Amino acid sequence: MRVLILSVALLAGCSSTPTISAQQLAVEARLADLLAAASAPEANAATVAPFLIARGDDPSREWKVPADLSIERERAYVERTLATLQGMLEEARQPDGGLAYEVIEFVVEPESEGVWHVLMVEFETPDRLEAFFAFLPLGDTYYLGDIDR
Repeated sequence: MRVLILSVALLAGCSSTPTISAQQLAVEARLADLLAAASAPEANAATVAPFLIARGDDPSREWKVPADLSIERERAYVERTLATLQGMLEEARQPDGGLAYEVIEFVVEPESEGVWHVLMVEFETPDRLEAFFAFLPLGDTYYLGDIDR
């Protein structure tokens, strides 16, 4: 009887389900909020700008602060990203209008811009649309810096 209980306890402790870190949960929540904002009928640059890191030609701002719509190059980046997101969401939309996806992988990778927190996501579509969403942390919040498909 002791052997059976020990075996069950060992098997339960050796679960193949990976533990999800607080970082991953925070990045996943940020992605969910971004996708909801981008898919809203009234979505515009102001809707998604709070989720994006600054990208442009100012080295003092790029990768270091949230995007600012009053700066032309950053506004252009926000508008391109919104168009990319809306196109992706249109492609991934379920017949009932919903959106279903699964996080396949989470990677934390230091680069010259900062420490990237990357989610590989697979949208449930007939073609199994995959995308990589790369976030950089600023303070307690994560900001999208890149999307790769």
